[in-house]
Amino acid sequence: PLNKIKDALFKIRNGDKKKLEAKYPLEVQPLATEINDLLEHNEKIVERARTHVGNLAHVLKTPLAVITNEIDKENKLLGNQIVLMKNHIDRYLKKAHLESVGKNIKSKIAFLEFLNKMVIIFQKLYPDKEIELQREFKEFFIYGSLEDMEELIGNLIENACKWGREKVKISFERRGKNEMKILIEDDGPGLRQEQKNKVFARGFRVDEQTPGSGLGLNIVKDILEIYKGEIWLEKSSLLKGLKVNVVLPVSLI
Repeated sequence: PLNKIKDALFKIRNGDKKKLEAKYPLEVQPLATEINDLLEHNEKIVERARTHVGNLAHVLKTPLAVITNEIDKENKLLGNQIVLMKNHIDRYLKKAHLESVGKNIKSKIAFLEFLNKMVIIFQKLYPDKEIELQREFKEFFIYGSLEDMEELIGNLIENACKWGREKVKISFERRGKNEMKILIEDDGPGLRQEQKNKVFARGFRVDEQTPGSGLGLNIVKDILEIYKGEIWLEKSSLLKGLKVNVVLPVSLI
């Protein structure tokens, strides 16, 4: 049986097979199952790395286009775009590297405290928008990467601020014992149904005239898949714009 596994692994290494497909004796089958699980895990890591490289290339298009158009104009704008480009490069290369070696720095994140800090940042970035955060809620925790949460929530709040006319509201709902629904609503134009079906695609932009890389919700969806979360979009009955519903696994302790 071990020689049979050895031969199959040789074929997998040469690209002729993707996994161990034969039936093995009872005492060897657990080993074959573990090998298949490992192969599947490695394939997912490689796929994520490829996705991040694709994201990186796509994210760089907009800053490079701006640099090309503004290179003879104000140096400050040029400098800001170069910094933005460098930050994108560093972030995605680091993320691709961590996933390629199977590592990710995870911690216990006090989510309301984290979200309050994010709101303060976006209030400074969008002083013309009122960002209301539901505060009468008991603290809850998420176990994960702070960088992932910053990217996830940052993209969603930025979209709401970018498209909202005057107001953005962030609230919460318990969903079962171990899940929390986070709702981000705005008073902007919202999305048509056909747009809601496309916004999670890489590079899709609602308005080509609005600055951005078109990767925000694609990145959000990727992160939520890693954390076994959910996201869906609907019309806000409260503010009449877009309502983003995000569900994440949480802990109260």
